Amino acid sequence: MISSVKIRRIFPPHRYIPTRPRRISTQNTNALSRPPQLTSLPLTISQILRIPPSPTSSTNDGGGERVKVTVNGWIDSIRKQKNVSFASIGDGSCARSIQAVIPRSLPIDLERMNRGAGVRVVGEWVRSEGRGQSEELRVEAVDILGDCPPEDYPIQKKKLSTEYLRDHAHLRTRYSKMNAMLRMRDRVTCAVHHYFHSNEFLHMHTPIITSNDCEGGGETFRLTTLPPSPSPSPSSPEFFSKPAHLTVSHQLHLEALSSSYTRLYTLSPSFRAEKSQTSRHLAEFYMLEAEMSFVQDLGGVMDVLEGVVKSVLGVVVGGEDWGVLWEGRERELASFEERGLGVGGLGGGRGRWPRVTYDDVLGMLDKAKERGAKFEFPTKWGDPLKSEHEKYIAEEIFKGPVFVTDYPAHQKPFYMATSSPSHSSSSSSSASPSSSSGTSSASSVSSQNADRTTAKCFDLLVPHSLELAGGSLRLHTHSSLLSSLSSHNLSPEEFGWYLDLRKWGSVPHGGFGMGFDRLMGWIGGVGVRECVGMPRWAGRMLL
Repeated sequence: MISSVKIRRIFPPHRYIPTRPRRISTQNTNALSRPPQLTSLPLTISQILRIPPSPTSSTNDGGGERVKVTVNGWIDSIRKQKNVSFASIGDGSCARSIQAVIPRSLPIDLERMNRGAGVRVVGEWVRSEGRGQSEELRVEAVDILGDCPPEDYPIQKKKLSTEYLRDHAHLRTRYSKMNAMLRMRDRVTCAVHHYFHSNEFLHMHTPIITSNDCEGGGETFRLTTLPPSPSPSPSSPEFFSKPAHLTVSHQLHLEALSSSYTRLYTLSPSFRAEKSQTSRHLAEFYMLEAEMSFVQDLGGVMDVLEGVVKSVLGVVVGGEDWGVLWEGRERELASFEERGLGVGGLGGGRGRWPRVTYDDVLGMLDKAKERGAKFEFPTKWGDPLKSEHEKYIAEEIFKGPVFVTDYPAHQKPFYMATSSPSHSSSSSSSASPSSSSGTSSASSVSSQNADRTTAKCFDLLVPHSLELAGGSLRLHTHSSLLSSLSSHNLSPEEFGWYLDLRKWGSVPHGGFGMGFDRLMGWIGGVGVRECVGMPRWAGRMLL
């Protein structure tokens, strides 16, 4: 006899997905929540900072238990005085460091105690009687494990330019801001996985070697062997029997898997042979991509994207690492927050972000020009929105994140579903008070272009970073996909397996892709090259 189960809708249409995670229903919940401890490894500084210290000598009556710890790390700074030295030691496990108080009487070579040196320090962990820290280590023994001669050490304790740090990519994580960025990147990665797992998505590993160009832009890296053969021949065939490339997107492979699993995502490296030199482009970057089956309107897809971004912001904004990244730029950050352009108030379940159509924003931009706004490029229906337009939309009109939907179909890739402007695929459009003045103009644009075909797609625009993500509903019938391939001058034979997916059990589905490095740059207020430990872009790969 089959037991009855209560089926609960996780994603009601046109509703924001709660960011509070559901309890994982599994027999192994305890094993998941309490992983085994690595007792054989030295304690990290993050762990030591959670240990209650010994009482100080002024409060210890002899009954308190002394707490002795061993600190492993690198010297961030050191002040050498006549009778004592103060060393700040960090290990990258957290933004904080430990102050080690080293008496002059210890038999160590202070000349070797320099910034960057790797040390093991043993002592008593006590409450600090000084200012600036709540605990400190009273050192009883020091072992210098790695010397760092100061004469030619490139990462000195001073403000270093972005370009200088890029030239020393192998060392720049020793600089506090870059150190904080990669640690925050780890926190964001964990938050992404937590959000998706809490909402019943499966994480998939998809290939980075592919025979298809998902976007159809041709900006791919060709993969070959060394030494490469002059040209494929029966005696010297292609390694994979066909040309191979590094993928620009994992969408097509996710779609193949989505015919068996209803909710999928991947966080994987992607590659684009684009020679752009802007602060928003890399040749090697990470993409967060999700695919959902049985989705028939864009609202549900946008809900998922908005949910994961808000969850991430709720985890990292205001944290120690975020504070390190904005240190010294407090006035800039305050200005952003006052204008509503910062990320400080965007986390959690606050009101849904505006969703407007391409036609809407053209009308708003026309109204802005009437009020004196200047744009280098015209705003004509059918033309792509330029960076200056996206910047104005996010920063001046909406003053925050905004979804722009229903772009002209001819701008978009072959796999996107289409509709006429009179059948907008987005959920109910919403606009801020500052943008409502553009409604009548936007309506006139729609009426003038009523015969124009639009794609059931969206871009997520955010202040400072501009386009953060994009998504769409996918063509899910064989005939419509075949027709689209033809109109995009793409070979059906090249996409044979992708067409096959539409023959057997194909259902309405959609998804999105978000530049993970762009997300990090938006949160930290920096370019994407400062969000990656070892960035690659056109003309630049140091290691």
